[in-house]
Amino acid sequence: DGVPAAWEALPALPATRARPAAVWTGSQLVTVGGETNFGGRNHRNTFVLPADDDGWECAEAAPFEAGSEDAVWTGEHLLLYGNEQAAAYDPATGTWQALPPPPVDAPHEPFANVWSGDEWIIWGTTSRRFAHNRGVAFDPASGQWRDIAPAPLVLDQGNGVWTGDELVVFGADLDGNNRSNTPTAVGAAYDPVSDNWRRLPPVDLTPQAAGVARTAEGAVLGYDYDTRAALYHPDENRWEELEQVPVVFGECYPRNATLGDGSVFLWYCGQAAVFNPTTKTFDEIETPITTHWGRPAAEGEVEMIDGTLVATDEAVYLIGSAHEGHSRTTWRWQRPN
Repeated sequence: DGVPAAWEALPALPATRARPAAVWTGSQLVTVGGETNFGGRNHRNTFVLPADDDGWECAEAAPFEAGSEDAVWTGEHLLLYGNEQAAAYDPATGTWQALPPPPVDAPHEPFANVWSGDEWIIWGTTSRRFAHNRGVAFDPASGQWRDIAPAPLVLDQGNGVWTGDELVVFGADLDGNNRSNTPTAVGAAYDPVSDNWRRLPPVDLTPQAAGVARTAEGAVLGYDYDTRAALYHPDENRWEELEQVPVVFGECYPRNATLGDGSVFLWYCGQAAVFNPTTKTFDEIETPITTHWGRPAAEGEVEMIDGTLVATDEAVYLIGSAHEGHSRTTWRWQRPN
């Protein structure tokens, strides 16, 4: 009762996991790992939810523990990275295969983890103690890793996205007190063909929590902690100012998922909005979440601040636990006709 019509509650994960790594294969939702103990521990479990939504199935566990930013989908395999190891999951057989070990200086806790269509590109780290500008790329066809050129900046908060031609990384370099060494969020773009980086032009988005999302025709949506947004046009190397995201400010990191038409679903402290790339506007989305902070939900409440977002062509799955891991839930949002 009271659940918005666009949302559907699905079977919960078999185990409580905050922000598991997850992909949509075209016929099933696959999750790996995830956090418990306030982010103090990652796990290896692999769970599969078929398209008929009958219930989650347990598959073979991953060879190592994984977090939320550690998986990509190639079109055939889920590639998983963690603890300086790599593995591939085949959804057709439900089994894992170890991949050649990454180079010894490969990123730990990667900042960006994308599939280019030919290569798996991993760059940077979210660790504030060991921040660096290095990255690696893996070619499944040859089974070979390579080092990529060092980036012209260091980031530990934010995310990276593949535009179709480049890896764009965006965010800030924060210290242990959340202070940034730049007054705004900053970014750079990497071209794997030339193995070169270029800096993005400046944009007035806060460095405290910012990120990017792929949208239609190679454009990139930038958004921040203060609910501001801008659209980056790679071909013109410029930012376009947008209206504010229609959510209320809160103490959460924004998350995103891109649907098949290039629209972007944004999730922020139990609130949601969708960016329309044609009109360049945001639509507010009513959500089923009724409590937003780290406490067990009372009877009748639905609790989840954070979670993993996975988009299909027409829907978005929201999987995982509340911010402090009290509950386990799976929801699916589908745009009303």
